[in-house]
Amino acid sequence: MLKFLHLSDSHLGESIPLYHASINNWRGEGFIKNYNAALRYALRGEVDFVLHSGDLFDRRHINLDIITRAMVPLRKIAARNIPIFIVPGNHEKDYIPGGLLLAGKNVYIFNKPKTIEFSIRNQKIVIAGFPYIKQEAGQQFTKILKQTGWKYKEGCLNILLCHQIFEGAKVGVKNFTFRNGENVIKIEDIPFGFDYVASGHIHKHQVLKTKKTTICYAGSTQRVSFQEMDEEKGYYIVSLKGETAHPKFYKLPVTPMVAISFDTTNKSAKEFISFLEEKIGNAEPHSILRFHLKGQIELKKLREIPLYLYKRKRDDIRVEFRRENLVILKKRTYSFHPPHLHQTNDKPEDTINIPLNSGKTMLPFRKKEISKVPLSPGVYELLNKNNRVLYVDRSKILKNRLLAHLRKKENKNEGFYFWLQQVDKVNIIPTAEELSAMFIEINLIRNFLPPYNKQIKEFQNYVYLVIRKDINFPTIDVVSEVKNDGNTYFGPFRKEHKIRENVKILREVFGIRPCRRNLNDNLRLFSCVLEEMGKCDAPCTGGVSPSEYRKRIDRLTDFLYGYDRSVLDRLTEEKKKLARIQEFEQAAVVQKNVTNLTLLFNTLKKIRTANELKGSLTLKISENNYQHFKIINGRIIWNRAQNQNKKFPFPPKKWELDEMLLLMNAVLNNEQCVSIDKDGDIPYFQKGLTEIGYKGATVLKKL
Repeated sequence: MLKFLHLSDSHLGESIPLYHASINNWRGEGFIKNYNAALRYALRGEVDFVLHSGDLFDRRHINLDIITRAMVPLRKIAARNIPIFIVPGNHEKDYIPGGLLLAGKNVYIFNKPKTIEFSIRNQKIVIAGFPYIKQEAGQQFTKILKQTGWKYKEGCLNILLCHQIFEGAKVGVKNFTFRNGENVIKIEDIPFGFDYVASGHIHKHQVLKTKKTTICYAGSTQRVSFQEMDEEKGYYIVSLKGETAHPKFYKLPVTPMVAISFDTTNKSAKEFISFLEEKIGNAEPHSILRFHLKGQIELKKLREIPLYLYKRKRDDIRVEFRRENLVILKKRTYSFHPPHLHQTNDKPEDTINIPLNSGKTMLPFRKKEISKVPLSPGVYELLNKNNRVLYVDRSKILKNRLLAHLRKKENKNEGFYFWLQQVDKVNIIPTAEELSAMFIEINLIRNFLPPYNKQIKEFQNYVYLVIRKDINFPTIDVVSEVKNDGNTYFGPFRKEHKIRENVKILREVFGIRPCRRNLNDNLRLFSCVLEEMGKCDAPCTGGVSPSEYRKRIDRLTDFLYGYDRSVLDRLTEEKKKLARIQEFEQAAVVQKNVTNLTLLFNTLKKIRTANELKGSLTLKISENNYQHFKIINGRIIWNRAQNQNKKFPFPPKKWELDEMLLLMNAVLNNEQCVSIDKDGDIPYFQKGLTEIGYKGATVLKKL
């Protein structure tokens, strides 16, 4: 009768660092001790072969001493002519560390899908195996199994060795059962012919009896996490009677794991300390204690309890603290900015119509009619048979642009221009100048939202920057909408990915914390991880005083309003210093930051300045047709029935941005169609623009 040993998930190297391993590391030694104990039947020669179904080591890069200690018993077993078969698991990332040391005579590692055949006492045994399938194991299983080259042969013992999850496997205290999922292999996908499936990855030992085969999980040889605190650990000795496998489980000693709950509410520091000392003092040697702290406790009281010292009170146990349900109370809160009113989320106008005395001219979309279009600037609308506007655009020479569209339609160009096949007619709106055509184009697109004007009509994808001043130690973030919550918003911006990249730079340059935690409610128990990584000054642990942090927020606010560019000058000087000492890589990083922040500064300054424009706009539709519109806070009042004294908030709405930037460009380029009120309430122009000329209006230009 054949016998073989099946073990799994030894996790050698758990709790043992890669270098400078501690001499008295009882936790890591416990894994090695149980590994050797599980192999004792093989070391005595009482089995015919050994199967290890994955996670022999806890990680890919492992201490060399651990590899040597794993190799010693395997060499002794192999010397008895007992073959050993090992598959890599998920912790080893498909690769056995020190594989060359482990491999040798009678030691077989399935570093790739393959099938191994051998004989014991004239009985042929076939083992098919493959390393852990990382992604979509349910779909890849059949393909990978085929790559092993396994074919069912009668009269042989057929074994599948792997490290996967099969349908019906159970885990955890509540016996969660795997039924489906991208990494769950269905029982029906296992081909007929396997007498025994030796699998790993599930740390709970179990046997799944199916009509096709017997699936056996040996489980881990030692408790790895608190999810396994009540589980037995061990290995299987499998006896073969005929073609039927009969696994028998053998227990191994395990590390005791104790979860302790403690409610800190209304408890004094003395009571807390007394409770900890009692539990830690009475703990069983070589055990793990986890304290779950819950309830409420004052910050001052918590600081009187040196939790980190109790973690080191005994060398023969491990102590952990969990505080997910613990609320830390503070007596003081800091208010950085008083609440203030913000804009409301007004909806855009339903219709925005520019009065055109001459109106639109509709023509069939044919060469004969388009040849009569004038050689002048203007706007055109392309329509289908149902008079739906498909596309709106402008051109310096209307006739040439329309003829170009017509040629592409006749040539049946593929790609973006396939929609031209739908065009049946065209509306043309001639103008006397191109700038007037640009304003008309923007408003027609806003009215009709043509399906093929994607770049301009998708203003709903724009984003804003927000400085959250409703919490202590404010943060900066990217949001999709402006809310009336007292926070300060900037924007909008077209490219979200670029703004998110700039936010990271702003946090680093101005010293703003990157975490989003609301520090009004809790503080951290221990040191800040981001501080240890050098990515935060940790105001949550007192690394920055509230007054200093407030100054940082004020400097950031001035920068985003487009008032203070001193930080750009400082970064430029830093880049020059780095270049002088030949630190060119760091200088290149600083230069990239300067370029990104300069673009952001100029954009926000332009938006803020546009929001302060007041005056009038004159569009020249034709030689004798002039249309006049009022400008309030950078918005053009197209509808003359609208309130002419209405004030608009900052920042502008998403749908207002394109028009405001076009208007601002007209001002900066000294276009005659725009006049700005000299007596208008524009309090910050002196910081970015200067006034020139006094012929009834004030024209603005760059400094």
